Amino acid sequence: MADALQRGKDLHTINGLVFKGGDNYVTTNPRKEIDNLDSIPWPDCEGFEISKNIAAGSSIIGLHHTRSVAMISSRSCPFNCTFCFHTSGKKYRKRSFDNFFQELDYLVTNYNIEFLYLFDELFSKNYERLKAFCLRIKKYNLKWSAAFRVDDITQEMLHILKESGCVQMGFGIESADDRILKSMRKQINVDQIEKALKLVYDSGMIAQGNLIFGDLEETVETARNSLNWWYAHREYSLKLTPIIAYPGTFVYQQACSRGLIKDKIQFLRDGCPQINFSKMTDSEFGEILQEIFNAQAEELRPTNFHIDNINSSTGRVGIIGECVRCGEKNDWENVKLFTTNRINCKKCQQRLHIPFDANILSNIEKNVKKILCQYQKIVFWGMAAYAVEVIKKFDILLDDNIYLVDISKSMQMANIMGKKILQPNIINEQGITAVIVLPSDYYTNIKASVAAEYSGVEKVFNMANLIGSII
Repeated sequence: MADALQRGKDLHTINGLVFKGGDNYVTTNPRKEIDNLDSIPWPDCEGFEISKNIAAGSSIIGLHHTRSVAMISSRSCPFNCTFCFHTSGKKYRKRSFDNFFQELDYLVTNYNIEFLYLFDELFSKNYERLKAFCLRIKKYNLKWSAAFRVDDITQEMLHILKESGCVQMGFGIESADDRILKSMRKQINVDQIEKALKLVYDSGMIAQGNLIFGDLEETVETARNSLNWWYAHREYSLKLTPIIAYPGTFVYQQACSRGLIKDKIQFLRDGCPQINFSKMTDSEFGEILQEIFNAQAEELRPTNFHIDNINSSTGRVGIIGECVRCGEKNDWENVKLFTTNRINCKKCQQRLHIPFDANILSNIEKNVKKILCQYQKIVFWGMAAYAVEVIKKFDILLDDNIYLVDISKSMQMANIMGKKILQPNIINEQGITAVIVLPSDYYTNIKASVAAEYSGVEKVFNMANLIGSII
């Protein structure tokens, strides 16, 4: 494409593009997937200034290790779950280990890497390939993490992984009801989930995963089954979230055919908001979302903790506290707030919810009051469960001049402390000039949306930047 633009060639002849042609969007023929991943150049680390990202400290996947990088050893996935969007193509392809470890050698030598996160959709379904990888990576003395399937897990596999430095295993859990797992085409069952998670937990490694709600066959009964299972297994710290219909997925196609997504372009501009395509009514789904909000308060978290090193410019803090599982005293540094991340005990690897102390809560509420005083009306945008847990502690939330907003129509079915969650157009209707973004990871995207669609807004704040002294 760059060559065509430079030489003035016709973009219609280039496969794999979407571009604006007059008043319409033009989609060219699909591009053939690259079979030989070894032929792809490594990322330009210097060009992307990776050293700055590493020096800033990473909260990737909640482990809060410094000097972390992400790599891939394969593209796509051999499975086809109904909600999964394979961003790198539908065909599963693997890099050679020689090519992979040459890149790793470069990163370790030039950037002193300590933690490696494999971004593969599914890491090494082949057991022999897995053993070969573990044998090679062991000599680097790195900690690393990757995604696996629960139906592959054995005691022998866990021993090999742990010996090689693997500290966290990601799993596609998604539901604790076999009917929904079948509908999702997961090709696993609840019994396999329970056995795998217990094996990983007992091994001292970390199991990461989600329960997602709102599948095509989801009912109040199946959703409650998953919620009840989550309460009975809080030690795994699985995240709870509504399902998203990403373009290209089976559930997206179903949502479009039902007329639930009327404007595909606007749906993308809105960031693919969650919609209800389940068997639940909107009211029933709203009640389930309400229960997800409430469940956040039941997550395991450190005991006898206190927070220091508050950095409001980065939204990060230091936390010292004891593990609720083993009692070990931990010192977590550079923890990013208002994200879905967790912190982990450095002894037993128990995943823990990130806590807020009275000082930070007081700082946030005082800053919100000051913003409200200055701008008269404000919006809290983005009702992520981990952020909702915090704002529910504020009496000022009941002020009539504070509005709760989320782009998701399903989220708009719920309420917080009796206050309805509204559509963003309330900003223009009420002439609101200040927005506070709750989910820190989405601050940049939401700020861009506000700038594009709500020109009357004078200031967009990141909630994570309100944790320090009064602004």
